[in-house]
Amino acid sequence: MIELYTAPTPNGHKASCTLEALELEYNTHTVNIGEGDQHKPDFRTINANGRIRCLGQAAGATARAESSLLAGERHGAHCF
Repeated sequence: MIELYTAPTPNGHKASCTLEALELEYNTHTVNIGEGDQHKPDFRTINANGRIRCLGQAAGATARAESSLLAGERHGAHCF
């Protein structure tokens, strides 16, 4: 299962739109950037850069959500 860490912003919606278009199952974790959650130690263990739109798998490391394009390639989809 893919884990998506994002915020309700235009940039934050890009990864979920891609995952929906690819019909992939995922869990959404909302990061409150107004409260600075992206800078808290708990989130920094997920993404050391402290940036939203990151993807991961339940048992693996996460990366910035540009990797949603890579997820599409893995599933035979073309993203543009």
